[in-house]
Amino acid sequence: MLYKTSNSDIKRFLVQLDAHEWGLGLAGLSEVDLERGLAKCRAGNKWPPNLPEFRAMCEVTPEEFGLPSESAAYREACLNAGNFGELSWSHPAVYHAYQDVGSWQLRNSREQRSKPMFHEAYNSRVGQVMRGAKLQIPEHKLLAKKEKTFSSAENEAAYRACMSKLGRLAVSL
Repeated sequence: MLYKTSNSDIKRFLVQLDAHEWGLGLAGLSEVDLERGLAKCRAGNKWPPNLPEFRAMCEVTPEEFGLPSESAAYREACLNAGNFGELSWSHPAVYHAYQDVGSWQLRNSREQRSKPMFHEAYNSRVGQVMRGAKLQIPEHKLLAKKEKTFSSAENEAAYRACMSKLGRLAVSL
């Protein structure tokens, strides 16, 4: 026997199904999280968002804690990985994620490998900051270069030895 369903029955079923899916998709978020997502929607983000987009809007971003975005932190870490002088960090979380992954990995691995590794380490450090941890960048004491100073007699002797070698080299050419 065939059951006749009306369009309103179908619509009611789809609304209930959709509400159930959204309920499952938003499970674990607090009322504050949901308010954050709604505020971001009102602020001009895409409206209406789909479920994954809305869930992402509900979550706290690193920028809301004064941290750089994942992509900005990754770029900063990669720039510092290639810098063998004094390193510059926008936030201790970036430094610690850099240390977790390692400069060699950031310099030598393809982005497809190093970026997910860095993002995982960075998100872990961001989580620590969000839970109230006070990360610090250790102070690195650079060893002062001790330049040897030569007496004028030593300078004169080194100059004569150099000129002598140059003279012998010029004769051999």
